[in-house]
Amino acid sequence: MKNFDIAKYNEILDRGLSGGVGTRQGSMCIEAAVCAALDLPHGDDPKCVAASVRKFKIRLNDARWSSTAARSAGLRDLGIAQLGSVDIPDLNQEFARRIALQTIQQVIPAMLRDLHKDKYESHALACEQAKNLKESRSAAYVAYSAAYAAYAAAAAADAAADAFWRNWRYRRWYVRPYYVLRRSAYWRIAGMPGSSPWEPLVEIYKLGCVPIGFVNGEFVVYVPSVKKSKAK
Repeated sequence: MKNFDIAKYNEILDRGLSGGVGTRQGSMCIEAAVCAALDLPHGDDPKCVAASVRKFKIRLNDARWSSTAARSAGLRDLGIAQLGSVDIPDLNQEFARRIALQTIQQVIPAMLRDLHKDKYESHALACEQAKNLKESRSAAYVAYSAAYAAYAAAAAADAAADAFWRNWRYRRWYVRPYYVLRRSAYWRIAGMPGSSPWEPLVEIYKLGCVPIGFVNGEFVVYVPSVKKSKAK
C-alpha cells in the first residue's frame, strides 16, 4: 500500500509488541502498529484487513508469547501480508476453510505427538496427509476419539496427584501434566527457537514420575512404588 510507512512499522515492532491494543507512545499490538504505519487513529482495526484475518491476527497477538520480542518476530511478516485483504472477494469464507484445514494438518499432529508420539503417530500422520477438509475432519475425529481416552486417564492421574500433594510440603513445585503437555505443544506449534523448556517435564511424566522440586539445575522427582504381582 502506498501510504504504508514500512520504516515506522519496523521501528514499532523493534520495540516489541504488546498483548492487547497497547499505547501509541509505547508498546502496542500488531493491528495497532499497522494503524500507526498507515497514519490512522490508534486502535486495532486498520480497515484494509478482512474481518476473518483481523480476528485471527488479534487472537495470535494476544496469545501467550515468551516475550514481546518473540511476538514481534512471529507477527512481523504476517502484519504486512494482511494488508489489502479486505478487497479480496470471498476471502472470509476461504480463509476460515484454510485455517480449519491447517489446524487439523499441523496443530493437532503436534499435540498428539506431545501427548504420546508412538501411540498416536498413525493418527497424527492421517491428519497431516488429509487432502481436503472432509478427509481432515474424519481423521481429526478418529484422533479425537483416541486422545479422549488418554485425556480421561490423564485427568484421573491428575486427581490422584492432587490427593498426593494435599499434605506434601513441596506442593508449590507441582506442575499439572495437562498444563505441561499444552505448553509444550504451544512451543512447537509457534516454532519457538531453541529446545522447549517443557520437554524435560514431559519426559519425566512419560516415565511415570512426578516432579516435586528443582535444585541446582536438576529435577527432584517422586518415583511411585510398583507393586509386584504375586507369583502363581
